[in-house]
Amino acid sequence: MSTQGTAISLFSGAGGLDLGAERAGYEVRAAVEWDRDAVATMEKNFSHLASPVVSKDILDTPTADILRAAGLRPGERPDLLIGGPPCTPFSKSGFWLEWKREGPDPDASLLQAYTRVLAEARPHQFVLENVYALTYGNKASKPAFERLVREIDAAGYHFQHARAERGRLLCTPGSPAAVHHGCPKG
Repeated sequence: MSTQGTAISLFSGAGGLDLGAERAGYEVRAAVEWDRDAVATMEKNFSHLASPVVSKDILDTPTADILRAAGLRPGERPDLLIGGPPCTPFSKSGFWLEWKREGPDPDASLLQAYTRVLAEARPHQFVLENVYALTYGNKASKPAFERLVREIDAAGYHFQHARAERGRLLCTPGSPAAVHHGCPKG
């Protein structure tokens, strides 16, 4: 049983972040994932979800539907929001493609889907995972990262950047990041 509270998972994939959240004491009650194979894996490994995995494009999924899937009543907030929006728009390997070096990848907008749910669900804390290259100062990453920072701030959260190194999570305010985590201001 949960000791830390209720978690909601976005871009759940096969449930790696979800497993980490549960090992940290949270109960993942709802997950959003569009890939059918990943959904099947999530439902097999996380049979205690409050409802089936929300198997829709997050851009077409209202936050209210996600909260309802978690069994939260109107006005209730999740304790934790976790998610790893697709990293391909910022991946170093993608920069071998000329068009990616020239400017932003349209799939980078999925970061805004995460921050939309963050602002509307108002969790007590959040974890957003992505690749280190999101923090690079190039034409693709810099505008996306700056917008992400503005949107997290506008949603009312303080946050830290952290990076993984040799299996440890290093949390250093202002450092380049692969993981962003935060809590409400005030």
